[in-house]
Amino acid sequence: MVCIGLLLCDQVDEPLRRLAGGDYDDIYSRFIQAADPTLEIRSYRAFAGEFPQSTDECDGWVITGSRFSVYDEEPWIADLLKFIRMLNEARARTVGVCFGHQAIAEALGGQVGPAGTWKVGVQTMEMESQPWFEGATVRLHAMHRDVVFSLPPGAVAIAKGSTAQIPAFRVGDHILSIQDHPEYDANYERLLIERRVHLIGTEESEAALGTLGGVTDGGQVGRWITTFLRGTKPEEAL
Repeated sequence: MVCIGLLLCDQVDEPLRRLAGGDYDDIYSRFIQAADPTLEIRSYRAFAGEFPQSTDECDGWVITGSRFSVYDEEPWIADLLKFIRMLNEARARTVGVCFGHQAIAEALGGQVGPAGTWKVGVQTMEMESQPWFEGATVRLHAMHRDVVFSLPPGAVAIAKGSTAQIPAFRVGDHILSIQDHPEYDANYERLLIERRVHLIGTEESEAALGTLGGVTDGGQVGRWITTFLRGTKPEEAL
């Protein structure tokens, strides 16, 4: 069985866990296994200093979102960036989501910083076709105020979108990095916006809440991610 390691970079606030259907490990496990129920999930509370002993402890890795910024002076963030560099050196299959996307860029020599405004609600991303999946225009939930301004050496931008100048990139055939949140549903996005109105701003929050009524493409992007983590190309799946 293929094992995917979740590097958890945050947790759901206690008052929201029942409404959100659990903590981060629950949200990400549901998301990954909805795309591929054969995958085994193993969680590491990176935000609490819990890291794998080696990069081959799991077959692939997902680095989650977080309320933190990658440039915050937290010991666990420094340890995470070090582990990302180890994953890159080992060419281990790795996917970053939001904070995870930014952490990969920061760890490997890119530039991350405040966007100047929050990007919240449903955003659009035009993903280019890759060896593991066909590209498409997708709608995903967003909740971030930092963005990747410049790519690490050797990385290639693979998308355009309303959420950031670099909404997705990859490094070789082993790292896939996405700014937005395919694992969020409208319920959790709404809970976060309502909880962070004082940070986001009333007008911006109301506008974001107005985007939540339609269908998003998190399921499709989940299938892209799990296919990438398996390293399966379309012709190999026939």
